[in-house]
Amino acid sequence: MKPGYPKHKKTRRVSREARLLNIHLWNLADDEGRLQELPQWIIGEVFPTDEDVTPVVLREWLQELSDAGLIVRYEVEDERYIQCHDFLDHQVISHPTKSIIPAPQAGAGLPPEPSVDPPGGPVESLRPEVEVEREEEMEVEWESEAGAPDSTRSTSSSASERESAPEIVAVCEVLADLIESNGSKRPSVAQVKGWRKDARLMIEQDGRTVEQIEAAMQWAHNHPAGAGGFSWRSVILSMGKLREKFDQLRLQAQAEKSSATGTTTEHPADRRIRELREEADRLDDDDAPGSVAA
Repeated sequence: MKPGYPKHKKTRRVSREARLLNIHLWNLADDEGRLQELPQWIIGEVFPTDEDVTPVVLREWLQELSDAGLIVRYEVEDERYIQCHDFLDHQVISHPTKSIIPAPQAGAGLPPEPSVDPPGGPVESLRPEVEVEREEEMEVEWESEAGAPDSTRSTSSSASERESAPEIVAVCEVLADLIESNGSKRPSVAQVKGWRKDARLMIEQDGRTVEQIEAAMQWAHNHPAGAGGFSWRSVILSMGKLREKFDQLRLQAQAEKSSATGTTTEHPADRRIRELREEADRLDDDDAPGSVAA
């Protein structure tokens, strides 16, 4: 990182935490400055011991960087990605590898970085000239310096690689075990493998933990049949169905727990929905014919 980075006009627009995150994104990006926007993975790599850094907080910092023009956040086929802007002005690539991540489309925020494997010239020939801003305006040059040391970075793992993670494989096998233990035919190996994408999306996009996913599966398959013989075990027969019904399962389990303990603990989201409904009902009553204003 160059000494002038903290004084650059773009950098000065963002918070301290966002500046730190931006630097680490260069290390996580591939050779064309791209990576997948996976909050839990990024937190694990950049803030592994900071318990106050949640996916919500991380997304706020990413939005700061996007608003300042330091990164581009974009989506392709339901997958979210990040393009680090001016990436080749900060990193020198000795043996560049073409990115497997799709480039942002025109109009996504900023133009994509030039390819690292262009026909007709080395990487250095494609680096844009960076105008040296006047010193009195406290601007700095971001142009790459000759002889800068090589950077060693880990490339973003593909979705298929992340779906082969031990915790993803294990949680899918747990669901297959539960289905079989309830007397149904065990899903095939291909079916169980096909569940991994939904398990990954539950973690990466929905913000569920492996423990929460397993708890929901256990509750659904061990819960006794209700009125009319309805049983969740006949519904939750795939990871996709678990993802679809997750909130419904959570609310029912929470309601039964509150009823059993005599408490009225509400999930914050449920409480907010109830309060909004009560407020709407109150306004309707005030507007009703014959009502008297206080």
